[in-house]
Amino acid sequence: MKKHLLLIVSLFVVGNASAYSFKVKNHTKEKIHVLVEYGGEGVCSPDSKSLVGWTTRTISTGACCLKKVEVKKTSGTNTGTKYTFYPSRTGFGISCRSDKMKVTENPDGSLNLERY
Repeated sequence: MKKHLLLIVSLFVVGNASAYSFKVKNHTKEKIHVLVEYGGEGVCSPDSKSLVGWTTRTISTGACCLKKVEVKKTSGTNTGTKYTFYPSRTGFGISCRSDKMKVTENPDGSLNLERY
């Protein structure tokens, strides 16, 4: 019984230690839609979130590795325009770690996606 309990506790600790997150800061006055795609599409489903202006959202990605993030403006100038953010890679074209992205707006209404 003690061996089983030790195994369960070990799996819980290792599982939590390898959990990733992706934080998005919307530093604009406009509403945006964020689509997070992962490597290994068969195992990890994409995440889709909407953020109003001047908000931050943390997306728990579990053990899934980031492939790319698409941001689409849903209000203001250039509504509907898509912008793509590629996280820094840890191997195989994916990012297996937590990351953060800040969205800012240019004077022409286009967006900047940058790591912070």
